[in-house]
Amino acid sequence: MTATWTLEQKQELTKELKEFQAKTGLHWKYLQKATKAGLHLNHIKDGKYEINTGKPEPSKINDSKFTLIKQYLDGDCVIENKAYKEAVNCFNIARHNSSFLVLNGKTGAGKTFASEKYNKHGKKGIQHTFLITCNGTLTQKEFVGLFVKELGLTQMDTKTDKRIPAKGTTYKLTKMVIDKLIQLDANPLLIIDEAENLSLKNYKTIKTLTDELKGVCGIVLIGAPRSGVSYYNWLKMKHDNEKMFFPQIFSRFGSNEFNMEIMPEDYKTTESFLKARDTDYLNSIKQALKHFDISETKTDKQLLAFYNNKFRGDMRRTIDYIKDLRLKQQINK
Repeated sequence: MTATWTLEQKQELTKELKEFQAKTGLHWKYLQKATKAGLHLNHIKDGKYEINTGKPEPSKINDSKFTLIKQYLDGDCVIENKAYKEAVNCFNIARHNSSFLVLNGKTGAGKTFASEKYNKHGKKGIQHTFLITCNGTLTQKEFVGLFVKELGLTQMDTKTDKRIPAKGTTYKLTKMVIDKLIQLDANPLLIIDEAENLSLKNYKTIKTLTDELKGVCGIVLIGAPRSGVSYYNWLKMKHDNEKMFFPQIFSRFGSNEFNMEIMPEDYKTTESFLKARDTDYLNSIKQALKHFDISETKTDKQLLAFYNNKFRGDMRRTIDYIKDLRLKQQINK
């Protein structure tokens, strides 16, 4: 969405907001809080984009309120559980301090969801955030190529007269990536997800990045357990064994680690788990669920577990799921 909202865009948002409320049945007061637009949402839903404050000229509603509502309707609104907050805290610290950090998490903990959401908001101008997703088959050049693509580094193709991803040797492309990050005027952040899948040779690129970007760019390595230990401890094992570049890498990333705790999948344990660890999250979920006519306690707990583990706090997808479930229950009666 553009930084400045036109009247036509505001009117379209009003229409979309009304349709969403009619579809979900959520109370307007709940949407005020969920969208973080507050009382401004009441004016926007009524097609009023100025507020009478008693002064000669009415006050225009700030564009940020329209953006908040749009993000919510697009599924960008997240109820933040502790694991999600831990990830965001890790990203923020790395970005603000230009530090190198490790984020641990078992499969299903929500690492990718958190990094994708953070990256998506970064693309909207909050900060320079770049997300790289790894796999075990990447060559060194292909690995660097992911950075080239994510940073939008291009060159002119003389045959088609169109811009294409930059090409060159691994050394040349790595230098282009480093130069681009150094040139950025705000604290950039590289998030390298599924780093446990990288072949050992690709850690040479990570070492080069840390050599050149110290104090300039934050880097977060996100990894699931490897060889029976957490990703952080796996890096430490490589360091202790003086394997390849790992002594230098761990000396830079080993100062701090962050851990994302996975939610249990069994609906019987989900509620007690949340009560012990994250009551705010539990209350937020129950507040959303109370708008639906689902009476069986067991069903509520199933939805609670499904919400935690499948949708990672994505309000839009959760609401659609609940509505669909309720419809099926009515059909089967």
